[in-house]
Amino acid sequence: MAVSEKKVTGKFYRIWSAADKLWHRISFWTHANDVEFNDGKTAQTKVGAIKGITTSTNTAETGYAADATTVTTLNQSVTTLNQSVTELNQSLGNLKTDLNKLNSLGNISIMKMSTKILEILPGNNSCLLLSKNDVISALGLSSSTFNFDNLCVSITNGDGAAFSGHLESPTITTTGIYVVWKDKVTASCNIRVNYILFYHD
Repeated sequence: MAVSEKKVTGKFYRIWSAADKLWHRISFWTHANDVEFNDGKTAQTKVGAIKGITTSTNTAETGYAADATTVTTLNQSVTTLNQSVTELNQSLGNLKTDLNKLNSLGNISIMKMSTKILEILPGNNSCLLLSKNDVISALGLSSSTFNFDNLCVSITNGDGAAFSGHLESPTITTTGIYVVWKDKVTASCNIRVNYILFYHD
């Protein structure tokens, strides 16, 4: 004869304690294979392989789930990495432009390499590297024949420990050569800029 049953949830058992003079709510021992989810699968089947939750990014053993904060940190790292790749691609594009300009100049008659420490004030994202007169003097040229169109400049952050910002391709104006970086500085600092001047006379 088949036995009918009704599954009842949300109930608990209490036992009266004469010693404590109150009801004890009792937890019954159970097993993961006996705990059933709404889809009919047991707890062992659904989550039995999970050994725990961890915030470590160095766990090599299988079976551990990542804490949500760890996933957030990894996503932030990926976003930062993508931004760095974008900036690198931009720098490579600027370098390609500079190289194309060099190729269009033909033979380089003058090349000057040097370094300079610049003082940066808060709120700025650019700074004058060399004035027009500085460039003319460094290259030993005459102001009457000098032409910025014949000049190409390559720069490097000479001290990443002192200034961690990424230097963009330099900007040449009628007044001189400017060093440019992405974000405005919030405090005074110094930047060492290594540079090479290429000039085709």
